Amino acid sequence: MSTGYHIEVGYNSVHSKEEVAEKLVEVVHAICEEPESIVGNARLVEGAVMPMEYAESYRKPWQDLTIKIIDKDGLPSVMQMASGGGVERGYKEAMRRAFSRLVIQEMHRCGMEVNLIVA
Repeated sequence: MSTGYHIEVGYNSVHSKEEVAEKLVEVVHAICEEPESIVGNARLVEGAVMPMEYAESYRKPWQDLTIKIIDKDGLPSVMQMASGGGVERGYKEAMRRAFSRLVIQEMHRCGMEVNLIVA
């Protein structure tokens, strides 16, 4: 079974959904260009030492379900999946959490809300 980490536009009282969606995609692309920031966040928050290869899978072109931007009700939504077993699964889940934290942090810097759903 896979663990899905989904980031979508949340309720925003000041910004339009379209404006938040555009910023979300921009933030996702920027973080994906610097996978070392994902590893750094995992180390800082979780004390997890991650092989860089797991963060490198965030670089474009996206080859698998590490990350994918999908359409949800006419707005972009970010989907990340972690599957497999053993220590590798732990690395993948730590990467997904770190990436999600970075996205939420950057969106909050812009005064914008997103929802994180883990299922």
